[in-house]
Amino acid sequence: MTFVMMRFVLMIFVLMRFVLMTFVLMRFVLMTFVLMRFVLMTFVLMRFVLMTFVLMRFVLMTFVLMRLGVQVHAFCGAKTGKPWDERFPVRKEDVTPDKKGGSRKMAQVLPENIVAPTGVYHRAGKGWEPLHRVTKKYIHVPEMVPEFVVPDLTGFELKPYVSYKAREITQLPLTPQDIFKNVYAEEIKSSFEKGELKIDDNNIVLANGKKISIDQ
Repeated sequence: MTFVMMRFVLMIFVLMRFVLMTFVLMRFVLMTFVLMRFVLMTFVLMRFVLMTFVLMRFVLMTFVLMRLGVQVHAFCGAKTGKPWDERFPVRKEDVTPDKKGGSRKMAQVLPENIVAPTGVYHRAGKGWEPLHRVTKKYIHVPEMVPEFVVPDLTGFELKPYVSYKAREITQLPLTPQDIFKNVYAEEIKSSFEKGELKIDDNNIVLANGKKISIDQ
């Protein structure tokens, strides 16, 4: 009986140890699950922070682009509904047919001469006004007035400017024979070879109908 009792106690001890080990294993699994959940929550939080940062960057870039767009519109005069800046009017020579996008009709519509502004301008409402934003007065800037300084050449024998780098050319004076050879000789020779040279009184009639006076 003692042996059976001891065996029974040993079996109970083994069973309790198995239950304890099972409990420890379950606790370990639970701790692993909690740790994995913590890692997952950390990853979600990091993703949320990253998305917040991206959203803030997008909002900042949108604000910068909107501000830049307002500045571009203000500079180009887009608020006035015109594709040019009112501070610098379009001139006739800017829209001539030889310019890109220009035409004769556009050039005819614009005035001949446009006097450029010679003072301080500022934006007021939808356009530009020639008044200072503080003093409300027109401020004339003498440096903006074109000034042509032309010397008085009365009695001055102006000679053409020749660069010192120009090569020296020696040319004999032209004679009547040289002029005849360079101007008429080739045409007379061509008409004579074609048999179309005619004599009319004191004139030589070439193939193209041109007349040359013999007296000349």
